[in-house]
Amino acid sequence: YGIKRYLLVNTKGQVVFSSDFDISGQLAGRSLTDGKLKNSKLAKCALDALKSSKDQFFAADTEYSDISKETHTTFCTGIFAEFDHVADGIKLGDLMGAVVVELDGARLTKLLSDRAGMGSTGQVYVMGSDGFLRSDFSINSEKFNSLNAYKNNITIKNQIIDDVNKNKNSDNLILINPNGNEVVAS
Repeated sequence: YGIKRYLLVNTKGQVVFSSDFDISGQLAGRSLTDGKLKNSKLAKCALDALKSSKDQFFAADTEYSDISKETHTTFCTGIFAEFDHVADGIKLGDLMGAVVVELDGARLTKLLSDRAGMGSTGQVYVMGSDGFLRSDFSINSEKFNSLNAYKNNITIKNQIIDDVNKNKNSDNLILINPNGNEVVAS
């Protein structure tokens, strides 16, 4: 993967820092408890981290944001005081906030787009059990990409996904992919 950005969230659930140049305020300064991000997977992830105990880690599945017009996949953990600062009212182990790490989906797609040895139809992509793409296709990527999937509610359905969702091993390794080609799938 790779890291797209880091966010710092204070104990009240407000994003107080974004590591990228966020001049439009898409994330920096926003509240995760009120406003447009309140019901987002990002907010749930960060707020779960703020309620957690030390050494807990949370993941938010990929989601589309109407604010940034992008997809986001985030991981969150609480930040706890490593020292006593009695004069400042801080004790060892006190919750200081949460750190949010956003994965760089473009780096994942780039890694998966190497098609050496795959013939004219072969490609590798990642999708969730919900059928939404988590990476972009290398063939016909203008239609089959994670942003388009979430923005326009485009899912990929096939027997293998159904079997995985039922915790079954799939005997079906050959299928017709969304581009209309017969492929070997795994």
